Formats: sequence, structure tokens, C-alpha cells
Amino acid sequence: MTALAPAAGLAAPRRGTAARWNRVKAGAHRRAGRVEWIVLVLVILFPQLVIALLFAD
Repeated sequence: MTALAPAAGLAAPRRGTAARWNRVKAGAHRRAGRVEWIVLVLVILFPQLVIALLFAD
């Protein structure tokens, strides 16, 4: 079980890994607003690109 837990990302086997994961999560939370805008723009533009490609012939 201990060998499977780090592979599944469920446990921090070494000291300092928790702090590292907290920094990673904090950075992801900081970038969340920009990622949401990028996803929103892609969701709006992608159907138009698909239609343009379908009718390109």
C-alpha cells in the first residue's frame, strides 16, 4: 500500500513534499483566472473554426 500511495499521489513520502504541493496548488490557483479566460475564448472560437473547416471545401 505504501508503494502505491505515492504513485497515486495520495501521500507525501518525504519531508517537504507537502510544502511543495501546496506551492504548486497555490500557483495553479493564481493562474486559474487566466486559464478560465483562455478556455472561454477557445470554447467560443472552436465551433466557429470547426464550421469554417467543414465548409472550406
